[in-house]
Amino acid sequence: MNAEGCPADTDKDGVVDADDKCPTSPEGSAVNAEGCPADSDKDGVADADDKCPTSPEGSAVNAEGCPADTDKDGVADTDDKCPTSPEGSMVNAEGCPIDSDKDGIVDTDDKCPSSPAGAPVDNTGCPVDSDKDGVTDLEDQCLTTAEGVKVDAKGCALDADKDGVMDNIDKCLTSPSGSPVDATGCPVDSDKDGVTDLEDQCLTTAEGVKVDAKGCALDADKDGVTDDVDKCLTSPSGSPVDATGCPVDSDKDGVTDLEDQCLTTPAGAKVDNKGCELDSDNDGVVDSTDKCPDTKAGEKIDTATGCAPDADADGVSDLKDLCPGTESGKDVNEVGCASDENISLKGVNFKTASAELTATSLPILDEAIESLKRHPGIKLRVAGHTDSSGDDALNMSLSSKRAVTVMKYLISKGIASDTLTASGFGETKPIADNATAEGRATNRRVELEIRK
Repeated sequence: MNAEGCPADTDKDGVVDADDKCPTSPEGSAVNAEGCPADSDKDGVADADDKCPTSPEGSAVNAEGCPADTDKDGVADTDDKCPTSPEGSMVNAEGCPIDSDKDGIVDTDDKCPSSPAGAPVDNTGCPVDSDKDGVTDLEDQCLTTAEGVKVDAKGCALDADKDGVMDNIDKCLTSPSGSPVDATGCPVDSDKDGVTDLEDQCLTTAEGVKVDAKGCALDADKDGVTDDVDKCLTSPSGSPVDATGCPVDSDKDGVTDLEDQCLTTPAGAKVDNKGCELDSDNDGVVDSTDKCPDTKAGEKIDTATGCAPDADADGVSDLKDLCPGTESGKDVNEVGCASDENISLKGVNFKTASAELTATSLPILDEAIESLKRHPGIKLRVAGHTDSSGDDALNMSLSSKRAVTVMKYLISKGIASDTLTASGFGETKPIADNATAEGRATNRRVELEIRK
């Protein structure tokens, strides 16, 4: 008992001496129920002295209560799979020296700590370059390149022009891509014409023959016959030629087939520059069969004879005949009209009670004008006639006006004014019965009278 009559607690740890198994615990120590200093992690080092109070149970610890680290690598022996790592080594979480590039040489000894994965390395950890060409064996596709030869990124001797001949022996370093080359790397020219086989479209040109850029024998006129055998070197473009390169003239008329528009002209026939038989009057009938070789241009002709047709058989061709319906057997003048016959303008009509021509009359007049122009010296009187209907004086005036209208139309179309006059005869010269509608229609007419 102490002076106060209480159970004694010599080490002041809160556990009476009678129950205290460690009666000399340092003052202030945390103790357990038996009065002994607490050892939370059961490592044999009291918590008061333990710098690692939470060491894993069963761990070997040092005097300070911390897990043992024999090789001083920062990984406790309990977790250290490499407990004898050299001092100072960088280690991983398992306490083993780091080998960053997985090449089998730890970083502390590795002079090339970032070697590519899978690369063979030497004892310094650097990738092997067996042929000393600057390309490691891992990337080298040509492992036995001769010393001193320049290589590409794959470790193979350079072949700048990709012709299969290495630059160190290639005498033509810029051979075109795809060109066949010889052992020296130069493009092949099989027929020795100065054009390489790559560009040569005629690989068997005879020796000495001049060739174009494609290696083919020259054909200056593009006729399919090469210059070395062509006897006509300037044949026109597109002209059929014979084996000697000369233009073909199938019908032997002196005009080549290229220009000949009549390829079957009879032998000996005279031809024009188109190779066709001559047609001097251009009437469509060649001179050899034309019985009227001086027919005027544009005249209608009989294609069998080359002569203008004469429908009424009066000896005046239809083109010149101003009276094409003259009765057979009558004597006619140079314009095909009988002495008592006038030139009828049948179908030339006027608006009722007017001197204005109808639209259908104009083509009839135009046709008559074409015939008149073939007789430029002929003198004519335009005669107007009416039927007997109405006032005589009015009919006379109307017929005169109508004759003048026709005369003016003829002049406007090129008939000389000094060859024309106009007169109206009203109803005084009927040629049909005015008692009938048909007769009156016939009497309403305009005629051209030939004057001496």
